[in-house]
Amino acid sequence: MIHLIKYAYLADLTYAKYHGGETYTGLPWIFHHFGPWSTDCYRRIEPALDIISATKRTIEGEKYGDFIRWHTDNDSLFDRLDYHMDLTVAGSVQQYIRKFGNDTYGLL
Repeated sequence: MIHLIKYAYLADLTYAKYHGGETYTGLPWIFHHFGPWSTDCYRRIEPALDIISATKRTIEGEKYGDFIRWHTDNDSLFDRLDYHMDLTVAGSVQQYIRKFGNDTYGLL
């Protein structure tokens, strides 16, 4: 979930740059430990993933504890989302995903 939260923040940051500080999501952001955080964003992620029938997998880890990964193979969701998103936001999120992918430390 941390990746999704950070990508949502980066989308807001990009949108705000071109829209007088207004954010795309309208979410309140604070800086906490590893950067931007929104409790509202965090609370919305799992219900949204359930709606799109994403698969939840818990991975047990001794070093950092258990963590959760979500996955969906429904490419049409991406196409529909891209069509409905602001072009600037969609492009910036795609660039950030290409740059960071699942590199948590780089993204933070």
